[in-house]
Amino acid sequence: MTAIATLLAGGRLTAQEIQDVAPNAAVKPGDESVTDSAALQNDNDLFLVLPATGTFAFIAALYCQSTVAQGSGDIKMAFTWPAGASSSWSTLGNAASSGAGVSMNAVRNTSGASLSCGVGATEVPVVLFGTIVMGGTAGDLQLEWAQNTAAASQSITVKAQSWLIAWQIA
Repeated sequence: MTAIATLLAGGRLTAQEIQDVAPNAAVKPGDESVTDSAALQNDNDLFLVLPATGTFAFIAALYCQSTVAQGSGDIKMAFTWPAGASSSWSTLGNAASSGAGVSMNAVRNTSGASLSCGVGATEVPVVLFGTIVMGGTAGDLQLEWAQNTAAASQSITVKAQSWLIAWQIA
């Protein structure tokens, strides 16, 4: 990947450099569900392979649905990243354990630390956003998620067309 800031006015661009400034993206091709589990699991599709060095801004849009009403069927999410990297990220979505209201969660900067948002029987979006500074080891920026509270008769689904995208900014 090429940071946009490294492209200079008057410089000659190669096809590879143009491709490298395009964002790194992952799109979910089908629905994925979890039932009766509050253990975070890797999303099957929403991860990005990042190089060993660079600073990246990322954003994700998850389209989520529960088998129960808003306030009962919540989702918890986390990101993991390679050793040596550092990240700060947060979410914007419905308030967890609430029938209404939008919540911007506190920033997380520990790999695997989770945040929760409210999800109900009607599909709702959850936005995740942050930055990651790679620390010398290439690897995955991996989305993880689960039910906020395990319940045998309930499930959470992250729907098809949810996405994760990152741009190298330095």
